[in-house]
Amino acid sequence: MKEDIDLILLETFRDIDELIMAARCAEKLNPDMPVQAQFSMGPLNLEEYQKEAPGAVKRLNKESSIDIVGVNCAVGPDHLLEILMAIKPHVSKPVSVMPNAGLPRQIDNRNMYLASPAYFGNYALKFYEAGASVIGGCCGTTPEHIKQAAKMVLSIDSGFRKGVIENSEIEADAKEAVPLAERSELGRSLASGEWISTVELVPL
Repeated sequence: MKEDIDLILLETFRDIDELIMAARCAEKLNPDMPVQAQFSMGPLNLEEYQKEAPGAVKRLNKESSIDIVGVNCAVGPDHLLEILMAIKPHVSKPVSVMPNAGLPRQIDNRNMYLASPAYFGNYALKFYEAGASVIGGCCGTTPEHIKQAAKMVLSIDSGFRKGVIENSEIEADAKEAVPLAERSELGRSLASGEWISTVELVPL
C-alpha cells in the first residue's frame, strides 16, 4: 500500500469467505484503492457452473469493499467463458476474466500450456462479446497471448476505448549462474546426492 499502485488484485480464491475477508482488509488499509476480487472453480460441466457460480458471485457483488468481480485460472478459456455466461446476469459491477492457457500437460518432463496465443485471442473476443469489462491472462499466458487478446478486442471495439499495443524491450543485467550446491541447504543436499525426504501439506 505504500507504493504507487493503481489497483489491488485478489485472485484464484476458491473460498469466497477468504476472498471477502481479503477485500475488507485491503479496504481498511486504503479505502480509496480499487479492489478486483477474482475466484476460481472447476473443472465442472456447464450445468454445474450454472448451479455453483451464481451463488458465489452474488456475495461478491453485494460486498462494498469489492469494485470489480471476476474469475481467473480454472481450466482454460473455454471453461471461463461458461463461468462468465453463468455469472454475468447476477453482477452489476464490472466483470473481469483472466483464464490460464489451458491445463498444463507434461511433455519431456516439462509442464507445457498448449493454448496458443491465437486461440487465446479468439476467446478474448468471446469474453468481450459476453460482457467482460476486464480481460487478462493467468498461468501459462505470455506477452504474446495478451497482445493477441488486445488485438482481437480492439479490432471490434466501437471506439469508446482506444489503445496502442507496443512491444517493450527490457534489458536485464546478466548474472552468473549460482551452482546448485551454493543456493541453499536443499541445493547442497541435491548436489551431493544425499537422500532427501519431503512432505506436502494439503490444506483442508
